[in-house]
Amino acid sequence: MSGFPFQWLIIWPPFILPKRKTLSNRVLDKETENLNTLRDEKLINDKIGVVLAFDGRKNILNQHIFGSLFITSLGEILIWETSDNSSEHERLIEVNTKNKGLDSRN
Repeated sequence: MSGFPFQWLIIWPPFILPKRKTLSNRVLDKETENLNTLRDEKLINDKIGVVLAFDGRKNILNQHIFGSLFITSLGEILIWETSDNSSEHERLIEVNTKNKGLDSRN
């Protein structure tokens, strides 16, 4: 136990986890916003440039997941958006329309 006596571990005050509703609403929304801000800063400040890439796959629930992501000049992958398009049969034309929607967010 890393050289600490067992009694040392009992002294720690009890840690109360936030309730599910608090986590799903306030905490998760705030962290998502922070991650999106950090992602946007990395994309804006990349001096060399970024690559827009797309990925499609089926998950364990057999849903067709379509994702768009950026790859920075340092090789870091930043997820932009994912969507479940199981009910859609997309061709290149439909994918291009979704791509044009990426620049309208700014």
